[in-house]
Amino acid sequence: MPAIRNKKNELSILIPVYNEEKTLRKILTSTTDLPIKEYEVIVVDDASKDKSPQIIKAFAKEFKSSNVDLIVLRHEKNSGKGAGIQTGLKQAKGEYFVIQDADLEYDPKDIPAILHKAVTDNCDAVYGSRFLGDIKGMPKANYYANRGYNLILHILYNTKITDMHTCYKMVRTRLMKELKINSNGFDYATELVSKLLKRNILINEVPVGFKGRTKKEGKKINVMDGIECAYKLLRFRFSKNDKLFGEKSTTFGRFIIVGGTGFIINYIILVLLSQFAGVQHVIAETIAAFIALQVTFILHDRWTYQIHTPPGTAKLSFSKRYASYFFSNAFGSLMTVVAFSFLYSYLPRFISLLLAALIGVAWNYFMNKYIIWCSKTIKN
Repeated sequence: MPAIRNKKNELSILIPVYNEEKTLRKILTSTTDLPIKEYEVIVVDDASKDKSPQIIKAFAKEFKSSNVDLIVLRHEKNSGKGAGIQTGLKQAKGEYFVIQDADLEYDPKDIPAILHKAVTDNCDAVYGSRFLGDIKGMPKANYYANRGYNLILHILYNTKITDMHTCYKMVRTRLMKELKINSNGFDYATELVSKLLKRNILINEVPVGFKGRTKKEGKKINVMDGIECAYKLLRFRFSKNDKLFGEKSTTFGRFIIVGGTGFIINYIILVLLSQFAGVQHVIAETIAAFIALQVTFILHDRWTYQIHTPPGTAKLSFSKRYASYFFSNAFGSLMTVVAFSFLYSYLPRFISLLLAALIGVAWNYFMNKYIIWCSKTIKN
């Protein structure tokens, strides 16, 4: 829906929407009624399946303002929050760009204070920090997870910002477009803060309020989003091109991380059972390997190989993926033992272990990517 633009917008506010019919009307009303001279509100509906599209359409039809431009956009296919941000950013004309979630966790009344800080101090980036403001209703798991991510950020980038995952990340629009954020999901926040800090952009902070909501109320972020965040903090920090193990794919990087995680879990459980619980070594190793296998399967299934099935293709069922993974790993372990026994007849122990391990890794990666988690064309 085209809008008549004002000559000079101070701010572009993007509202990404996906199934937010319960809170959407109130957010639209609040966001378009702020004490800012001239600004624009860009609403991107990410193919909502509830009444959100009708609510947006009705609001836009009756909306009238002399100082606010309202632009409404829609994705025909659900693509993720980051994708919505990318779509809205292309239309943004304000001096600064900020995101307003469509739920009620953040109050739009905090936006003017963030903008005031940005304009007054001529900042390139200003974050609204929940940890400097008033937090209500945030689950303890989320609270400590956010604290953990901020700690990792401090260590990696030597920064003192307190809330990297706040919704309110106000950045100069020109700079946002230059950064070329590619993430389509909630991980856009990690990519944004990483790219800002790698450019040595000073991120200022002002306190904001926060009122958390539960899963039943529509909270969408989950454990896998948290794992993705931790992974990408490392990936963006240590990769020159923001990609690890290849420009277009990070599958191998995730594969290695999950494999390493499985090895650590296996070792810890083995030590606990055999050294502290007195369980026989063979039984302890069997239990440890079984538990590690369950964890790595879940991580691969939900994270490493997030399965997308293009039209005309199909994937293995969950039970077949699990069974294939179990037998593939069993065969891979046997293959590693046999390879080590053979190589040790001709090579030093360390080199034999290393080569045997590489053979096992290559087998598992091939099976995972091209057999177990591969979408195949449906034959008519």
